[in-house]
Amino acid sequence: LDSSGNTNGWKSEKIVSYDDRLNSEMIWLQYWTELHTPAEQQAYLAHLDNYAEEQKKLGRFERPVNNHTYNVMDWMRYNEVVVDEVRVLIGLGFLFFLVCLLSCVSILLTKVNGRRAELSLRRALGATRPQILLQNLAEVAVIGGIGGIFGLGLAQVGLSAIRSGISQAPPGMFQIDWFIVGLSMLIAVSASIIAGLYPAWQACLVAPATELKTQ
Repeated sequence: LDSSGNTNGWKSEKIVSYDDRLNSEMIWLQYWTELHTPAEQQAYLAHLDNYAEEQKKLGRFERPVNNHTYNVMDWMRYNEVVVDEVRVLIGLGFLFFLVCLLSCVSILLTKVNGRRAELSLRRALGATRPQILLQNLAEVAVIGGIGGIFGLGLAQVGLSAIRSGISQAPPGMFQIDWFIVGLSMLIAVSASIIAGLYPAWQACLVAPATELKTQ
């Protein structure tokens, strides 16, 4: 139940006292309803429609019945809580993420070129291409995990700064969700492995004989 926000009505009324407000057609209360299944949602919507039809017979609600139910995300979209500028920023964030992945591919390729002698020696000593591939992927996965932990640390620092700047915020309002933590770590490791696939494959293609002859 929420009594804050705007007061709206479908006709002009003179509101002088609290009783006038209670007996008016003004909308100044908002309710959130927890509905677990689509059947409950349909039953609740039918209840609202039936109530509105009964009130129309009594002379209220002159406009056609137009009841809707929204979940939280649909309600936010309907009320345009997320403005277009935020969507643009999200798109820019994904583009920045893509640029970072491409930069990681370039750095890893440079690393592979610098380790060609080492990789050739390992191949000459009996290491197979799958073993070389797994070694390089394991390295980038560890790097991705470390990067994810570092990013979570920065996020915690940012949340602490927000808490200190908003003294009236309710307890627990700004905190890291553990599901998001796991998802972030999964994305960090997965992105690192994806970025390391091509460099790892290039490491497998190193010709041991040619490289060792040049040493």
